[in-house]
Amino acid sequence: MSAIKSLAKFIAKKFIYPTGSVATIKRGPLSGCQYRLSEATGWAAIWGGWETEAQALYGSIIKPGDVVFDLGANVGLHSLLFSKLSSPNGKVIAFEPMESNVAEIKELISLNTANSICIEQYAVSDSTGETVFHLGNHDKQGSIDGIGCESGTTITVKTVTLSDFIEKSKLKPNFIKIDIEGAEGAALRGLQLAMQSCSPKLAIDLHTPEQDVCVGKFLIDHHYVAFRILQGLRNQKPRLEAIKDLSKGWPDKDGIWGTIVALPEKDTETLKRLIELTQ
Repeated sequence: MSAIKSLAKFIAKKFIYPTGSVATIKRGPLSGCQYRLSEATGWAAIWGGWETEAQALYGSIIKPGDVVFDLGANVGLHSLLFSKLSSPNGKVIAFEPMESNVAEIKELISLNTANSICIEQYAVSDSTGETVFHLGNHDKQGSIDGIGCESGTTITVKTVTLSDFIEKSKLKPNFIKIDIEGAEGAALRGLQLAMQSCSPKLAIDLHTPEQDVCVGKFLIDHHYVAFRILQGLRNQKPRLEAIKDLSKGWPDKDGIWGTIVALPEKDTETLKRLIELTQ
């Protein structure tokens, strides 16, 4: 980065968009929405630079009226996007166990009148009850499995399986985003019973080779097709790579790893759109 760009970035962060202020997003699918700036949320979202590939892809998958589950909602920016894409008449369930993140999601809902977002303060897993949750080096991060940068501090959080939640709420998800730092396999195990009555599209951040294989087995068992989301856009469209072997994880080049999107092979309409993004 040049000295001029560095200076401009410093001035913007210090005086135009200082930490703690509310900023309006200028570019991207969330243009016009507002959020509060912090070291955790960052400044990239203002100019549409936050997970641009995923933002573009979600617009190709989520439809008005969809029910969306956001597992690991963090501070809620994904949930806000899902709310916008599924409106009108859609519903977004933001699963987030950390109190500090829940407070930010509530403010995000208020700032944007995003009333289709419902917060469920749970960690999603393969059992309903309570578990130990490992906190990260700042108060916006954490995980059940304790991967990544941990602070050494743990708390107790409530857990729920997706099958239990679906049975109780009577909400059947059309799309599920999973970014829960190594507990993705457990979340899918907890979805098994509900798969008899729903076949949601999935977007999953994979974190370890063991989780790669676990998730791959679930997708094989339920007749899913999967694609890897590649870095960089092509003509403002996301770039995908078909995953050839769901039985193998990292570092197999044909295996399942990275950030993926998966859908039932019977969903031919969406499958056709995603195949076009591999070309």
